Amino acid sequence: SYYWLWRVFVCEPFFNVQCASYGRGVRTGNFLHFLLGSGRIHLGDGVHIEGKCSFIFSALLPEAPVLEIGDRTYVNHGCSFLVARRVTIGRDVMLAA
Repeated sequence: SYYWLWRVFVCEPFFNVQCASYGRGVRTGNFLHFLLGSGRIHLGDGVHIEGKCSFIFSALLPEAPVLEIGDRTYVNHGCSFLVARRVTIGRDVMLAA
């Protein structure tokens, strides 16, 4: 029950507040993700981001970088996203390190 409480009251709210928008049923694992730089994250419905992932946004361009992840996409432990301008991941995708 400790891990459930940690995920629901610490990990998920911390990640969701970093997102510009997120759909219903977005779920993260029991780890805090590494976020560097400022960018916009848009998550679809039912996105699962498990384990420890990295989200790195470029600071060299005048417009804010955008990361879009489609509905029902599963991101596994160890994935890294390096976003310069825009990265779009479709629906029903499974990503691994």
